[in-house]
Amino acid sequence: MGLLQDTIQRVRENELDEKTIAQLIGQLRLPKIIGLQTRLTAPYVLLTVLLALVGTYVVTRLVTSSIRERFDNQLLEASRVTADGIVQREKTHLAYLRLMAFTAGIPDALARRDADAARDLLWPLVLNNKVEALSIVDLEGKELITLVKDPGSDEYFTSREADFSSYALVRSVIEGKADPTGDKFCELLPTAFGPYLFSSAPVRDSNGQLVGILMVGSRLQSLLTSIKAQALADIVILTPDGEVSTTTMAPPPEGYGDVKLSQPEIAQELNLSSNTIEWLLTQSPTTRERAPPDVKIGWRSIGVTGARIKILADLMTDLILEELDAMEEECDAVVGIAINGIPIAAYVSEALECDFVIHRPHVGGDVKVGLFSHNYASVENKKVVIVDDVLGTGQTMENAIATIKDAGGTPLLALVIVNKSALDAIAGVPLRGLIRARAL
Repeated sequence: MGLLQDTIQRVRENELDEKTIAQLIGQLRLPKIIGLQTRLTAPYVLLTVLLALVGTYVVTRLVTSSIRERFDNQLLEASRVTADGIVQREKTHLAYLRLMAFTAGIPDALARRDADAARDLLWPLVLNNKVEALSIVDLEGKELITLVKDPGSDEYFTSREADFSSYALVRSVIEGKADPTGDKFCELLPTAFGPYLFSSAPVRDSNGQLVGILMVGSRLQSLLTSIKAQALADIVILTPDGEVSTTTMAPPPEGYGDVKLSQPEIAQELNLSSNTIEWLLTQSPTTRERAPPDVKIGWRSIGVTGARIKILADLMTDLILEELDAMEEECDAVVGIAINGIPIAAYVSEALECDFVIHRPHVGGDVKVGLFSHNYASVENKKVVIVDDVLGTGQTMENAIATIKDAGGTPLLALVIVNKSALDAIAGVPLRGLIRARAL
């Protein structure tokens, strides 16, 4: 107001000309004009910033989702190419074995246990076909002679008199085992040059009598290197214990650590029963014991979008309400079993307007240990419904029920998408599934 009063006084005293008065009036209006511009433009600036943030988030999610989907597809394709590459190598082994087994003089040499004669007859085939390893074994499982190529120099070394009788691909031939695919077998075997993929075949004389065994092998490292060029991906082979056996990746300075998952964790990831995973991990490729009955369950076509998961959760919510009405009970919380039960349980808890709990069944590979995530609700003094995707042997669900009871909760109902068992209750808790799938 000081500037305004001073200007008026000076105008009255005729001390200012017209140009000076105009400049002073402009100074008086400027703050008001600036304040009005700010009020008019600020909302639009804030709106522009908000739209930019939302757009950045959406684009980031789309790009991330696209990258993940491409990675998954590439992983599946690399897995398929790797499996096909190993099968093709086995077929190559079988072609070499047929050629060698029917080479004139080989049955007689093996019947006489004449290792030098057998070596001389087969050496041209080994050299011309660049066979990395050839072993000739007698009927007792004893090595007559082995020719193996040194990976560093391409020279061939020989060894004799090793005991191969403990190897399944040798024992199966000696015992005369066969299956619908034939009487040839394969197995990964350790050697001084690293693991080798070996295939074995019987050698019979003109009367059809077994006189010996031939084994052709490929160094696993060189095999994976050739497959890598086709798969366009690095390949890692793990032992049943989760240790790195062979890989095409450059080793880190500190060496490789263990990549270990417990059998229940593998079963949960593959949606197979623990019994099936145990069978897969303990059987060699030549073992012909019958696999436990199981059904592979996959629901990725549903799990890729939240909208489809919600539809599935709505079905489960309807079934839960039906069961609770029959019990004349109400639940206080929904427990989702990690990992696949979590998104379903989140939607179900929202529909039932009750608490959301996450149960992690396997810690440190110990199936008997379970815990709850402290970032979510607890089960103490609450009646709960347990949600998971697939029930196989029921170990995971039993673990969850026991953990809930130990924490002071009361399990009312266990619900899964697919029940692969014949159970209608588990650990005294009613069990329901949207779908029952069993091998008969």
